[in-house]
Amino acid sequence: MSVFTGSPGLAGTTQPERPAGLGAARTWLWATPVRQALVITAVWRVVLALAGILAYWVLPAGKFTSFSLIRVEGWPRNPLTVALDAGVRNDAVWFGRIALHGYSYDPHHNSSIGFFPLFPVLMKLGSLVVGDVFVAGIILTNLGLFLAVVLLARWLDDRGLGERAPLVTACLLLFPWSMFYGVMYSESLHLLLVLAIFISYEHRRWMIASAGMFALFLLHPLSIVMLPCLAVLWWQMRPSGWNPRLPFIAGLAGTGSFMLYQAVRFGDPLAYIQTEALPPWSHTLKQALADLSLRGQPGIPPWYLALMLAIGVLFLSLVPLVYRRFGPAYALFVALTVLSRATTGLTSMDRHVIVAFPVFAAIAVSRGPRFLVALFTFEFWLLLFITMAFEAGWAVY
Repeated sequence: MSVFTGSPGLAGTTQPERPAGLGAARTWLWATPVRQALVITAVWRVVLALAGILAYWVLPAGKFTSFSLIRVEGWPRNPLTVALDAGVRNDAVWFGRIALHGYSYDPHHNSSIGFFPLFPVLMKLGSLVVGDVFVAGIILTNLGLFLAVVLLARWLDDRGLGERAPLVTACLLLFPWSMFYGVMYSESLHLLLVLAIFISYEHRRWMIASAGMFALFLLHPLSIVMLPCLAVLWWQMRPSGWNPRLPFIAGLAGTGSFMLYQAVRFGDPLAYIQTEALPPWSHTLKQALADLSLRGQPGIPPWYLALMLAIGVLFLSLVPLVYRRFGPAYALFVALTVLSRATTGLTSMDRHVIVAFPVFAAIAVSRGPRFLVALFTFEFWLLLFITMAFEAGWAVY
């Protein structure tokens, strides 16, 4: 039986009297694993908001607070606006500028064309409803996360692991850099689309998978890793006809449409690649090799690169476990997520690996309670620190 429906009573049996009031609410919220996972997500989100508020009052402002909804945009200062402001740092500022002013491109300097278009487009559309692009961006981020948790529970349910959805959700969200799911970045939508594509392809819903691929290729630079992963699923499933190939075409069409926009608007279909290669971003193979030697570039200390490298190696070391638990397509997804990022540099490896949901699922269903309690306790305190450092404008990106 699916964990989404709960356990029905048997005909002819007497059902226990339902508790009233708060007891009934608690019972309803905790009735199914997917609801438990959503409750865990809501609590996680509140805790991160409180950490952001605390950081605003107790930590000194770092160099990445040159933009602030309160300090720069003049928003009134209260707990709600401080919590919203905590999610608008670094890349989030770029997304906001794109949503407000559109794209710009300067072949000699970093430009907003270095960001994919779907998230700022959705922010702009959302602002037509809520009245502000930054509020819309935070709402989209959180909505994407909650929907992704529902799909994660569905993915687990398909594998007979639906009862583990709360534990897997906790494992995913307590990873310290999963705090990026709660700020105005595109990571939660990335996870949502990846899960939607995998689930719909496995269920032979080719149109949904195609729509997801088109959207994903307009959302995130690591979308390319889905092509070989779906190819493995296609080989395992051996579906007939042309429909199973449509998601591949849709993904390439997404990339093609972004390139066409760049060609028409700026006269260069590779403007994104050009601006990404400029310092200080320097997302190139040459920079990747320098990062692997821990030399990096000015302003990035060797210890940071060593940490990013260690995170990448850790996730790669778990690929065999993912393979044994979930098969080759998901093992390949984890491996390519790490390697594709490493080919252009180690910076932000911590953020990019959070979409590798099979790793968190494999850990949660394979390890014992003592290990998980110790892991979760350590990660929780590190998560709070990184969240507060991000809000304070320290070098967390």
